[in-house]
Amino acid sequence: MPPYYESAPHRGGLLDLAPRSTAPSDLIGRLLDEADRIGLSDEQIRMLLRVQRDYRAGLHVLDVELALAAHEVRLTPEALAPQRQEARRVVFRRRGELFARREIVADEAIVTVFELLTDAQAAALMAVYGEEVTATLSALAPMLVAALGPRYTLMADDGDGPREVAPDGPIPPAVPRSFTDDVQAARHLPVLR
Repeated sequence: MPPYYESAPHRGGLLDLAPRSTAPSDLIGRLLDEADRIGLSDEQIRMLLRVQRDYRAGLHVLDVELALAAHEVRLTPEALAPQRQEARRVVFRRRGELFARREIVADEAIVTVFELLTDAQAAALMAVYGEEVTATLSALAPMLVAALGPRYTLMADDGDGPREVAPDGPIPPAVPRSFTDDVQAARHLPVLR
């Protein structure tokens, strides 16, 4: 998502089936890198840094709790005894709740970040994000087409309707839409058919 940089495709299992948190470690990296282009004021930057500070502190507390819970269920011969299984299940459930709490803390922080932006700033951030994604996908288009073909066709909509993206061709620029449409439809991403 736009305020931070993604380091892996945590898209609910797309391309990467290992379960892991989608909570970013760096909440506002992209936003700060593009502060001038987006038009952030000094006061907004200070407030965003406070949000990130509080976010990181909250994640740290949860990560310590997760580590302690993992220690409680470390594998030992005694831990696998039948009489220990219910106690282990309780800890596993607690770990699941802590893991879910990480996701919720991230969502709440991202909502706060967007509340600090004007609509124009949010739209500018989404435009930066869309440009980055489009540039990356354009650079990777030959690899994507080769990896997905012949079973799938990479399609993009340049405003005149969907068309096939040639293996060596660029991905057309996205059709301008509103900020909400952009988030909802992820219109800057090509689709597979």
